[in-house]
Amino acid sequence: MDDNEFSFINLEFIFSGSKPEAAADVHAVLAEHRLVGFIDGARTREHVTEVLAELATLNDARDPVLCKMGPEDALIHGPRLTELAHSLKSASGARYVLINGEELDGPVPGEEQLGDYATDVQLFQGSTLKVSELTMSASAGPNTFTVFRNLTGLTVLPRIPLEDSNVSRGSRPYLTLSRSGSVLTASIHSKGPLRPQQFPDFVSYQIDLERMKILEAKSGSDAELLLKSLDEWNDEVFEGEFEAVDQLLAAGPAREEAKSILRAPRSAHNLKRFLTLFGYDPRSIDFLSGASVPEDAREIHVHGVLNAIRVTMEEFEREATGLMGLISRTGWSPRALIVSSVAVLAAGAIANRAMKTSPRLARMPKPLRRSLMFFWYSDGVYYLARGVKEALDPVMQKAKSS
Repeated sequence: MDDNEFSFINLEFIFSGSKPEAAADVHAVLAEHRLVGFIDGARTREHVTEVLAELATLNDARDPVLCKMGPEDALIHGPRLTELAHSLKSASGARYVLINGEELDGPVPGEEQLGDYATDVQLFQGSTLKVSELTMSASAGPNTFTVFRNLTGLTVLPRIPLEDSNVSRGSRPYLTLSRSGSVLTASIHSKGPLRPQQFPDFVSYQIDLERMKILEAKSGSDAELLLKSLDEWNDEVFEGEFEAVDQLLAAGPAREEAKSILRAPRSAHNLKRFLTLFGYDPRSIDFLSGASVPEDAREIHVHGVLNAIRVTMEEFEREATGLMGLISRTGWSPRALIVSSVAVLAAGAIANRAMKTSPRLARMPKPLRRSLMFFWYSDGVYYLARGVKEALDPVMQKAKSS
């Protein structure tokens, strides 16, 4: 057979409800027919379980001839897709079979029938990443963030994955790792261009840990060469991702190695090396599989919008340095908080009087002046109350224990 004749086709088997054994069932059916290709691990959605199969064909016609593995792993003509598709659907027990996205027996099922993909575990990591931005991204429902630092920076694992993470440009670059069933996805986000619609702001590496060949082929056989071609097609990388690598890594050996890993077959080993090149901890992958976090990790609990705001303010104060640390009084003693707050309130009273009586300052619109004074007094009252509370805490604890 002429290699130029070959093409590939996607078959998506969709099963009702949760079916952990779906990939094994599809594999058994396709292997029985000795078809050439790969099967991904089962992916769970809200209402269904999906298994994707990538099959080699002799052409890219609408009804192509499938490739089969013959004696000595030579490639031979199989049946046409339409001759076999209904048999595959029936034997696997799938509710739907999509051929390149089109349903075999009717309309394509809608998103409301399938539901969203479930992200099982999620991790954020970065040397400039801020906890406060992630806690503010949490939904109104309860969530818990496990937080710790290592040599590569801050690591955050939300118990419930975040749909949107509002990480600012100043906190980038950062890494997100997520696992959905057997699919592991790493995305490294750059600071991004001024016009992101013209340029991607992340590079991603995705691997299906349970992806397998339908049948193994002998080394050097026609079937093995075709499987390698299918692997390359599956791992195709868009040019924009190479441009994102250029943004994230300075020119040199690390940049070139990262690009070569993107071109190479996907593997867990290559993923770990990929993360290392960008300065992230490759052991982070283990946390997605349930590895124990460091003993010094702390947990942050968030529940409801108001609580999320309070927690975010506390984390902002913890993270503040330099001028922001001075403004937020990070690490100040109760006495310093009280004295500074009294000074702020006194200065506010003087400033308010000046804005009312000074001919130059009196030109300021009243709504603007009132808003300014509201935040000025609020700052003073908040830290005064906090200082008093922290000063009284030891006394209250002593009273309780006596």
